[in-house]
Amino acid sequence: MSFDADTFFLLQPLQTDDLKAEIETLREELRGKAARHHALTLRLEEANSRLSKMEEKADYVATQLDQLLTLLTPPPESDAEIASDALEKYFNTPVLMTSGALAAGGLGALLFVGVAPRVLKIIGKAPKMAKAAKMAKAAKFVKVTKFAKVTVVLGVALALIEVVVQLATAAEINAQLRKDRKTLENSIDEADRLLAEMTTVVREAESAVQELLAEAGFGGMPTDRALESYVAKMNEAIAGLGKQKAVARMVRKMALLGLDPEMIAAASELDAALVADLIRKLDIERAIVAGTGTDDIAAARAITPDQVAAIAALVEARGAVLAGEAAETVAERTGITLPVVLGEADENTRRAAPHWRSIETDGDLAELADKTLVCVSALSRVRSELAAKSALAGGADISDVAEARGVSVETAARWNVALAEARGKVELILEDGPVDRPDELAVSLRLPAALMA
Repeated sequence: MSFDADTFFLLQPLQTDDLKAEIETLREELRGKAARHHALTLRLEEANSRLSKMEEKADYVATQLDQLLTLLTPPPESDAEIASDALEKYFNTPVLMTSGALAAGGLGALLFVGVAPRVLKIIGKAPKMAKAAKMAKAAKFVKVTKFAKVTVVLGVALALIEVVVQLATAAEINAQLRKDRKTLENSIDEADRLLAEMTTVVREAESAVQELLAEAGFGGMPTDRALESYVAKMNEAIAGLGKQKAVARMVRKMALLGLDPEMIAAASELDAALVADLIRKLDIERAIVAGTGTDDIAAARAITPDQVAAIAALVEARGAVLAGEAAETVAERTGITLPVVLGEADENTRRAAPHWRSIETDGDLAELADKTLVCVSALSRVRSELAAKSALAGGADISDVAEARGVSVETAARWNVALAEARGKVELILEDGPVDRPDELAVSLRLPAALMA
């Protein structure tokens, strides 16, 4: 607190004009604190915005790589993996960039073929940057909401001063100041404390931005330019990973069609070892879908039961979202990350669309499971739901449908609501003309194909 209380309360007598001059000085000081608070808020918001942008890009790269790695045979568990975040390990382990990685654990060493080395350098920092930005925001920089209190406490102090300034005589002013003295002192002390804390947080936020940019290789340049360079390189990385993911999925699709591995390698322009690992993972998924036991799969394919279990969890998640379970619930139950579960949901739309009518009617579920990479149990749930919706669309009673399908009335009622919502969406979409891929739309809306017209 910078004013002397005796100036106001103990020296007598004073002229009213002298007291008001002292009060005006205090008022200007409080206004200065308010201006400082505003400037600090702007700096904090700018730093937080930069951290958010960096985190968004880093998290997206991490998501892309996470989804891409699920297409490969997972590495065997080790103490290091249990103790550390898997994505960070994948990013920062140099062995990933060498052909020895496949032999070491089947990660797919040539995954990054075609991505420029400078982009790999940025990708390598992504998880650390995402974690650092997220931790900073969660621990400190979100305190911007707390610092809104500065406005409140300064407002209280200024309001008291404004009341005093309006009084006519020194006696009236002193009486009012004595009455509000403690409140005024507390408000100014609290404002000073919050401003000091806010100054520290702003410096830490701005320092975090600089440290993260330097870690990404953009230190020593103006912040705005460094941030632009960071975003540009991350966008490059995202594009490169997206391309790799598309190629990997193409390999799996060709393998599902039974094409020769050598032909697939030539068509995809991928290393034969990487193609072999992609096909190996697909083969394991098909064995899981077919109901082969974990130990048998592990023994026949020279991998550990834990590796099989990791792939089985992914297959379970895939089937669960196709069967209508919420992605968040599936992620929590299976331990598969939410972005990967959402990616599987997107893949389901493409994988199941060519077979949707067979799933809905009388196609052999075992054959369909092998084609869609979804277990028979999940496909059976889908078939039951589609049959129920067809009956409901034909006017069947909800309770009758529930009894026929062996589900609760509540479940049948949910299907009825979902049916109405989906048909409404179809009507809106068809107002713009015929749909290019009606079966894909049917899958995404979980509708019987006949109801797409």
